[in-house]
Amino acid sequence: MKKLILLTILSLFVNLAMASWSQTKGPYGGNINCIVTNGSNIYASNYGGGVFHSSNNGGSWTPVNNGIDDKYVKSLAISGSNLFAGTYTKGIYISTNNGASWSQINTGLTNLNVSSLVVSGTNIFAGTYGGVFISTDNGNNWAPVNNGLTNLGISSLAVEGTTVFASSYTGVSVSTDNGSNWTPVNNGLSNKSVATLFIDGSSIYAGTAGGGVFLSLNSGSSWTEINNGLVYKTINAIAANGSNIYVGTKFGGIYYSADKGTNWTSIGSGLKDTTINSIALFGSYILAGTNGYGMYISSNAGSSWSEVNNGLFYPSIYSLISNGTYLFAGTKSDGIYRSTDDGNTWTEVNNGISNKYVSAFAVSGTKIYAASHGGIHVSSNNGDSWTLLGSTMANKNITSMLIKGNTIFVSSSGNGVYRSSDNGLNWYGISTGLPSTSVNCLVTDGGNVFAGTTKGVAMLDTIIFQWADVSSGLTYKRVSKMAIIGSTLYAGTIVGMFSSNDNGANWTEINNGLSNMNVTAMVASGSNLFIGNGEGKIYLSKDQGSSWLDKSAGFGNHYWFTFNANSKYIFAGSGGDGIWRRLLSEIYLDVHEDKGDNSQIIVYPNPSQGKFQIKNNSTDKIKFEINDVNGKLIVQSSLDAYTNLTEIDLRHVSKGIYYIRFEGNKLNYCEKIILQ
Repeated sequence: MKKLILLTILSLFVNLAMASWSQTKGPYGGNINCIVTNGSNIYASNYGGGVFHSSNNGGSWTPVNNGIDDKYVKSLAISGSNLFAGTYTKGIYISTNNGASWSQINTGLTNLNVSSLVVSGTNIFAGTYGGVFISTDNGNNWAPVNNGLTNLGISSLAVEGTTVFASSYTGVSVSTDNGSNWTPVNNGLSNKSVATLFIDGSSIYAGTAGGGVFLSLNSGSSWTEINNGLVYKTINAIAANGSNIYVGTKFGGIYYSADKGTNWTSIGSGLKDTTINSIALFGSYILAGTNGYGMYISSNAGSSWSEVNNGLFYPSIYSLISNGTYLFAGTKSDGIYRSTDDGNTWTEVNNGISNKYVSAFAVSGTKIYAASHGGIHVSSNNGDSWTLLGSTMANKNITSMLIKGNTIFVSSSGNGVYRSSDNGLNWYGISTGLPSTSVNCLVTDGGNVFAGTTKGVAMLDTIIFQWADVSSGLTYKRVSKMAIIGSTLYAGTIVGMFSSNDNGANWTEINNGLSNMNVTAMVASGSNLFIGNGEGKIYLSKDQGSSWLDKSAGFGNHYWFTFNANSKYIFAGSGGDGIWRRLLSEIYLDVHEDKGDNSQIIVYPNPSQGKFQIKNNSTDKIKFEINDVNGKLIVQSSLDAYTNLTEIDLRHVSKGIYYIRFEGNKLNYCEKIILQ
């Protein structure tokens, strides 16, 4: 019987031991800037989300980033069974197992901003913002090959045999000896701002920024403009197969030519985004990577397109809010997404949104307000549709928003604070008395309104709508985030945390347990306070900032833009790796991996009717506490070594799930107890 009990407890513990932060895999889409194919495999780089893999024509995607430290992947290339990824700040990575794991390969690479990768035989070329590099040993070593290059800021590479073309924003250069020597080849190239190159047999195509497409049939000796029918002439991507050419433009979607560029036709029915960053031909399919709406596929030569974004999540989250039923995420360029299942799945809800850079939310009753670079929008149907509240607040760089009674307040970076008392129809600037018009955040306790600025904290007189500086005791006054719990005001700065219990008249530094804390995100959940920084750290204080607990185990170098909490989860929005979540009960109760032999503790019976027993078979004195799912302390006691069964009576509390946390010299873990 005891073995059965122990197995039950161990099973419960295993579930808890695996508790951790998890990525929500959404919202879907994002900036797809590179696509490569190999057999039935498609690889795409989501700028900020790293590398994704699909083996079913884009039907579903899986992130394959194990070992990649910089997920701003700018370029991809395939050589045999090897996959290469060029990043923004960390150079080049190689995978030999279809992206399952990656290793950094930067020996000899003196510039780590890698814009382009191409392969020719055993040679791999890397275009960087410090010139061109070559590797002849599968990326293990790199050597610069820049003799004759007049501009080392390489935008694109193309290779055919030993002939390599390199473009920059000052034209095209060619090398016929694997990059040892370069010669400018710009005759006829009336626009030398070349963003992309593509080689198809003897045809070389150059896509420019504003000048359209140019064709060379003689290895770059001369170029001919081929723009008949091409209305949008900023070219981001080119793909060709014989006479058929596809180009992706900025703002103009996709154009197609059946005659090597002599004539162009606009195609793209079904595309939600008219800025195309990448194009790839894949068997009978065409793949198009957009600037903010992810991946699209066409099976009919581009006549129509279908969205293929399942699992291809959008990483840059600037704002989060929950209205109790729904979770809303505001993105950098893809507008608003909504989740009805705590982040498991996401749906785009941008009907009526005039600008898709969404920086702040607020909730008042059944209304949800969203601030974008296009102004303030409101929805009364949970985001199904949005209405713009006038144009006054367009392009105001809104940083936060709050609602107090019938008044809406918004803060901005450089434009101070505005208010509206007529549901957003009219707005009035209220910046008198602010220490700075660069306002990062607004908070209210229901009565007072506080603003965190780049030069301190201010409190608003809501009668005359003037501000008073209340940061004289604040030793560092560049305030990025604020929160209020009860009568305590919290201010997060680049050097950590401060608190005030008298509306800012006096401030106390509260950094015990914090290290080099530049606060970039903050949220209060009940009596608990969470803060985050730009290096992946998340801290919790359960005692008004007197001490801080590190709750960021397992995270890399994430930049946290925003936190939000509902009754069940805390959500963390990052600037490059999507939305993460964790159960609040796990965090509050310090659920984590076992640090000892938990088999020495026996809890019986479980489930119980309210009365159960605990036995300590270990050689240690064991402290334990029992908490509910919200972290409220129910019982706190201890067990001496080899203690016989100790009876616990919880018949006075509600039925449900509770947690028992044990702590000793050799163990520290948590078990679940169910009261029926």
